[in-house]
Amino acid sequence: MIETRGKVSDADLGVVRDAGHTDANIMEIVGLVAMYSLTNFINNVSDPEKDFPPVLPAGSISL
Repeated sequence: MIETRGKVSDADLGVVRDAGHTDANIMEIVGLVAMYSLTNFINNVSDPEKDFPPVLPAGSISL
């Protein structure tokens, strides 16, 4: 959906429907993709200060 800027083919929609999703589910997916994309754009522009400590990669904690 991101790569095609929302111009999703009928075949792609068919794959999602065949996986058991309803049209309502598809609209929810579209809405979430749009929301997260917009949030990412805003964060990229504003570069907010992180207010939490950095997280170490999994498995990097030594005892």
